[in-house]
Amino acid sequence: MRTLFRHLFPALLCTVILSGCAAVRTEFYREETKFLYETGCQSYKQGDYAEANRFFQQVIDLDPQYGPAHAGLGNLAMIDEDYQQAFVFYKQAITCDPELEDDLLPLLLSSDTHRQREPLVKAGVSLVDIYRLFMAEDIVRAESMLGRDLPLELLAADAISITPGQLGELRHRSAELARHHTLPSRVKLLVAYILFHAESEHQLIVELLSSLAQDDDDQQNRREAFILLGRAMEHIGRKNSAVDAYLAAVEEGASLSAVAHYLARLYRVDIASVIPNPPVQVRAVPPEPDTIELIPIAPVSIPDLRSPGQVGQIGGLPVVTQETQENDPE
Repeated sequence: MRTLFRHLFPALLCTVILSGCAAVRTEFYREETKFLYETGCQSYKQGDYAEANRFFQQVIDLDPQYGPAHAGLGNLAMIDEDYQQAFVFYKQAITCDPELEDDLLPLLLSSDTHRQREPLVKAGVSLVDIYRLFMAEDIVRAESMLGRDLPLELLAADAISITPGQLGELRHRSAELARHHTLPSRVKLLVAYILFHAESEHQLIVELLSSLAQDDDDQQNRREAFILLGRAMEHIGRKNSAVDAYLAAVEEGASLSAVAHYLARLYRVDIASVIPNPPVQVRAVPPEPDTIELIPIAPVSIPDLRSPGQVGQIGGLPVVTQETQENDPE
């Protein structure tokens, strides 16, 4: 027993020492990450954003699950107006440390709002620009700003760039323009979106969209008009007309998934039940290989050429033996 203990004691001692070293090492990393994070926060408060970014990155390299460091990078991205990256950092911070959600949720929503506005920022168009042009009744310039790829519903809901008073005036002027002017297709569609989000002038919205869906030559405008028409019909309780409008949008080229949630709400079913399952491609059975019928052939008898005095035939040709050659006269 003593001999066994004498052999096991060094191993047990090494295990205890290594365990203690691991605890010390863990505590060291914890203190180092805390020090780097606090140094990064200090640089951030002093306005040295490059240095703060470097310290926060070092913290994440040591501990990828350190939520506050991700939040710090999100703040730096917001300062640089990189809203897409800020949104990613804030989400990662909440994932790593759910206790940060209450503090970061307003920043997360703000970054997401700015992230969604990115198409408007790139196009250089805001709702306050439309407000000025509509108030001046400058329809031509308004139409020139509404490019084909500009998301009109996003523009109509762009409340960040406009005051509540201006927004109310814009909605009132939009209704006046729709009643007393012949509007171009894109302007008409924008007016319909503005009035739809105001939840007013429902009959006027239906008239605008019905004429646009029937008379416009651009399929994209017709498709968008039918979808908004369906939403307007649903809003005023005309559910059957709403279904017809959504299905008309699909006939104009809209994907069924684009209107599936509207149809699911009308029919009170799951969205997945509206979207048909993709067709299952059954692999065709390969044809049977061509069979080759073997016809038995009777064996050909070949005479023994070594028999003296005999003339055999191979393929109809005479074969002369040695004996016939000796008796053959010259």
